[in-house]
Amino acid sequence: MTAPGGTGLDRPYPIGSPFTHPVIVGQNRTQHLLLDRLSEQGVNVEWNFDTYHAERHPVAESLIRGTNFAYTGILHPSEIKQRAARLFGPFLMGNSMVQGFMRNTLEELKIFYPESPLNLDRGGTRGPKAGERVLDTTLVRASDRATVTLEQLTRGTSWTLLAFGGTEAAAPVTGSTLELIDEVASRYPGRISVHLVVASGNIPSAVATERLLLDALHLSHERYGVSSPAFYLLRPDTYVAARGPLSEAKALLQYLSAVFM
Repeated sequence: MTAPGGTGLDRPYPIGSPFTHPVIVGQNRTQHLLLDRLSEQGVNVEWNFDTYHAERHPVAESLIRGTNFAYTGILHPSEIKQRAARLFGPFLMGNSMVQGFMRNTLEELKIFYPESPLNLDRGGTRGPKAGERVLDTTLVRASDRATVTLEQLTRGTSWTLLAFGGTEAAAPVTGSTLELIDEVASRYPGRISVHLVVASGNIPSAVATERLLLDALHLSHERYGVSSPAFYLLRPDTYVAARGPLSEAKALLQYLSAVFM
């Protein structure tokens, strides 16, 4: 996984809850200590490190190609390129599409991982797919009725599971939804933060208030394209790891078993 807001190509280790300590390249003792610590935390080290290369390598290749092209054009421009730059440069630099492309390239916020082996995508929503960026949204925390953003809730090194209750006919939260959040919370304490996002006024009393998020205006459900009960699993590096309808809860649990031994 990558560092939030960047490619993370300068880091020789994946970022996220399983990987919260740097691996010092060339120092085998440090690497072994890290791997031992991760294993003690129940992390499937080998599987997670395989995903690191699968995500980073294509981005690195693209970045190097773009950098080489830019530096070649700047340091060794041909006469034709120089004339073209003088003729079209002012127009291109003032073009909003060109400016947007340059901004996105520098900010690195448009980097997605649609083919990442970390992805589990079972559909069920119209929102971001697995491998795409997490979208920020506003919710109300039931425990203290404070307005919070998803960005605030997901800070840190733990993963985040959002179980959406759905908006259809203001139906009450189903038992299967409650079973999912209870099972994930009990299996992965400290590694996955579990939240139930409720859109209707039917707030289940069986859910601890610290896990309950209120979405009375349906803003978060709309942001994530959820109408029927569904789940979103968010990575610590602000990417979607998994999504699906609640009927795919078993697939989610199997996925988590692969990430966390």
